[in-house]
Amino acid sequence: MTGNTADKTHDITVTGRKRMTLTGVEDVVSCDDRRVELKTALGGLVVTGSGMRLGRLDTASGSAELEGLIKAVEYAGSGAEKGFFKKLFR
Repeated sequence: MTGNTADKTHDITVTGRKRMTLTGVEDVVSCDDRRVELKTALGGLVVTGSGMRLGRLDTASGSAELEGLIKAVEYAGSGAEKGFFKKLFR
């Protein structure tokens, strides 16, 4: 990969709000029964719910499976970091 976002892939499939299959997963930042935070090819991803657990993770292929009641999926963009530094150096 050249670092260009067009070269990176990341997909999510949710089945019945109880199972999530992901591609483009690079690492697990944190995981507990209410929140799973992942690093993906396109940035940070936070999945919240209840009874959450990481069913399968293969960082070599970039695939993962989550199980539990999925309530929200949120991407963490790079804009938050830029905003922090912008305020810091005003």
